[in-house]
Amino acid sequence: MSTEHPVTPATAVIRTARAADLDDVTRVLAEAFAEDPVLAGFVPAGPRKRERLALLFAALLRSGPLPAGTVDVAVDARGGILGAAVWEAPGRVPTHGILRQAPTFLRAL
Repeated sequence: MSTEHPVTPATAVIRTARAADLDDVTRVLAEAFAEDPVLAGFVPAGPRKRERLALLFAALLRSGPLPAGTVDVAVDARGGILGAAVWEAPGRVPTHGILRQAPTFLRAL
């Protein structure tokens, strides 16, 4: 005897990230890019690799995309962040934001 369970699709909502999402977004990005060969050249393997990647992504997000509203997150029904997309608006280079975050970038690397 089998019991049937209705199959319901997983749903996620896409929204603009908020400042309060920073820690969760950096954690998700650090996990997603932990084995990325390009980032391995900047943040080598070691016991603090994910922590350093999270610091790097936090500096990146604070340097322009998060304040500009160009970080989108996929959020589950409970509000957990499943993924993130970071982009820059055309014609915008956040030079001043990058300079402000330079100490954090250096600590991460």
